[in-house]
Amino acid sequence: MNRIELFQTALIEAKRALENAPYMFPLNEVILQLESLIEAEKEGTPIDHGNMTIGQVAARDIETFDKDLAELLHKVSYELSNQRNRNC
Repeated sequence: MNRIELFQTALIEAKRALENAPYMFPLNEVILQLESLIEAEKEGTPIDHGNMTIGQVAARDIETFDKDLAELLHKVSYELSNQRNRNC
């Protein structure tokens, strides 16, 4: 799975989770961030890593709710971390 596929899969799963549990407000922020990542990836524009909180939200709010989604979001966060380290 390439980066954009990872981001798109995470977006689909986050939207599904929000439909099933509309009270999970942190998912709204995750969805916005994933949409932003996908757009940046498609356009080839830099990603503002300072505003990405996907990993923190996954650990703090989603792990107890949906372990599979949390794992997927951790993969996204890991990918972003690797990209940031390559760009330094």
